Amino acid sequence: MAMRTFEEILKRKRITQYLANIALGLICKDVDSYIFVATTGRSGSASLAKLFSHVEGVASFHEPFPIMNNVYGNAVDKEKELDEEFRLKKLIIKRAASGHSHYIETNHQFIKSFSDRAIKEFGKKIKIIHLVREAPLVAKSFYQIGSIPGKTSKGKSWLLDPTANENIISLPELSSLDGEYSHDFYKCLWYWYEVEARINHLKLKHKDIFMYKIHTEELSSRDKISEMFTALGIDIDADRLHYYAGYR
Repeated sequence: MAMRTFEEILKRKRITQYLANIALGLICKDVDSYIFVATTGRSGSASLAKLFSHVEGVASFHEPFPIMNNVYGNAVDKEKELDEEFRLKKLIIKRAASGHSHYIETNHQFIKSFSDRAIKEFGKKIKIIHLVREAPLVAKSFYQIGSIPGKTSKGKSWLLDPTANENIISLPELSSLDGEYSHDFYKCLWYWYEVEARINHLKLKHKDIFMYKIHTEELSSRDKISEMFTALGIDIDADRLHYYAGYR
């Protein structure tokens, strides 16, 4: 038997994935919504996923495989790499969602690497939670753990690069070694504003997509949590909600 070329193997892999995606779509036809969180990170997204995990009928995950981080940083054709990663790996979402009414993923890579792809894939079933924490607190948190955008290994793996051409907010001053904004804290602060700008851009680009905004401090409010579930169309037992909501 003649050995297959790399192109033939890749083509067969794509066909297999295409057929698998059709099959997964059929077993997920009863899923009401796919919910993603648009956020900077360091904002309570893990706690939010834990809260949803206690709700019957919800498949809740915090940064599940593949996380989709750093698949876009050094690629020659970044968009192609993202398409491949999402199509060949990320659509495992459907398998996780099967048998549930709602799927939720709290992953701050969503807004940075696969939001448009998820919207294209899930269409009207997609909903977004815009989770916001105050800019100085987010910047301080990233700075303290050594996650500096475009500089440290953590920053390069998980965050955005201040020097990237596709940034909405461009601040060349951040690259200065001794200027007014040379301190690494400002890179972390820039990151917050850049992510928020991308979220606002997403709102304008996809005006028909439902988006619910909640602040990190509101995660301790039972009333706000109840309002969020109602807005998302998720039924929740009041006693169960009051037991889990409101605790750090």
